[in-house]
Amino acid sequence: MEEKVCKWLKEQMAKSPFAESMGMTLLDIAPGYAKAEARYSEEMCNLNGLIHGGAIFALIDGVLGAAASSCGTMVTGLNINVTFTRPPSIGSTVIAEAREQSRSKYTANYHIEVRQRSENEDKLIALCQAVVPLRTES
Repeated sequence: MEEKVCKWLKEQMAKSPFAESMGMTLLDIAPGYAKAEARYSEEMCNLNGLIHGGAIFALIDGVLGAAASSCGTMVTGLNINVTFTRPPSIGSTVIAEAREQSRSKYTANYHIEVRQRSENEDKLIALCQAVVPLRTES
């Protein structure tokens, strides 16, 4: 079943208008893991001329949602803590990887790294710890 869920999630992100507008592509997905990329243009800059933190956060949120939902239950973030280490270059491709660190009956914890990769460099853009709820009470 997890394989079907992962395939479905990849298809959903590919046709998501938001993901498309942010230039996001889901590259890889497996239970508790996801890898996505985004390309940031000048339109995504803030007042300082740097890539807006919200654009980076959107990639983090997308890859977290894919990794956390890959086990068959659609979930959203409960708590997401991001440390931005440096802005990516305009026009660069940025890759985010989410890995499940632990899972209980009620929550799962994820570690996410965001990197700008090119032939000559590998820059850390952001680090993230996130918690998702797995069970809700009505």
